[in-house]
Amino acid sequence: MALPATPTLLLHVGIHKTASTFIQHRLKANRPLLEANGLLVPRRRKDHLALVAALRQRRFEPWAALLEQAAAQGCQPLISAEVLSLELARVAEPDQPASRSRLSWLQRQLERQGIGLVVAGYVRDQPAYLNSRYTQLIKRFYLSSHFEGYVKAVLAGRRQESLCDYQRLFGEALEHPGITTHLLPFPGVGDPCERLLAALGFARGADLAPLARPLVNSQPGWRAVWLARWLAHRLRRDHPAHWQQAATRRRLRRQLEQLAQGPQTGTSYLSMSTQFAGKAVPAFLVPPPCMKCCKGNGQLPLYTIADAQMICLQLQVRQG
Repeated sequence: MALPATPTLLLHVGIHKTASTFIQHRLKANRPLLEANGLLVPRRRKDHLALVAALRQRRFEPWAALLEQAAAQGCQPLISAEVLSLELARVAEPDQPASRSRLSWLQRQLERQGIGLVVAGYVRDQPAYLNSRYTQLIKRFYLSSHFEGYVKAVLAGRRQESLCDYQRLFGEALEHPGITTHLLPFPGVGDPCERLLAALGFARGADLAPLARPLVNSQPGWRAVWLARWLAHRLRRDHPAHWQQAATRRRLRRQLEQLAQGPQTGTSYLSMSTQFAGKAVPAFLVPPPCMKCCKGNGQLPLYTIADAQMICLQLQVRQG
């Protein structure tokens, strides 16, 4: 199998939680080899995401610029973004037919230029996917619900970022005569990046250099998931204004990631405390007072020292 002989746009579309980050890092690390053998991969992740943004807005100019660059270098362009699995299936309005999807729009633009389209991605067992996706969303403070509620919301179509109905995601691509689609099982035998490239027709996947440093995408254990959900629930309940702030969620996420690194100097993170409303609590648990939910007086946080001690007991972690 070889890369397409005619100009073709190649899309790696995820899905989420199928080694996409590893694939993207390995593609970036091997750009010279890929380009020398007919495959153009934009250097920066933000270049890939800029094309996703253009797709949302149905602007073809950035895509045309990429295709022109690839043609000038005698290459086929490859874009990798796991969010494409969701974005390509979206329509402008929920009741619009599939012919109005972003995928069909992109295919029509490419067809007018005489350019083909290949879509490739990984699919995994839905229960395993939902478990992994829930963990990711919880640890990043994107939601605060328990797992059962999350699954019910996904199945009811209320959580589009976790959609895993493969007919809905890929049915149009599989049935469209102008689109070649490769869906690969995850996990599978072999390196996921090399398997993807083989499906696209790249014959030298085995020659890819390994990453200089192993990519560690550590998964939180049940204690960290429990703590993240507990914090998200309390923050959303007691400080709704802060729950809406991405900066607050990022701060909590960074602190939890530091805790998850394990023992360091042996000093309990409870020593990182501050007096707030007369109670000593871990500093990173304390949102600053806000006018909407705290009335500016800082009297509402319920993260008491007893709560913090319970967290320490559950997590059994220390931080310097």
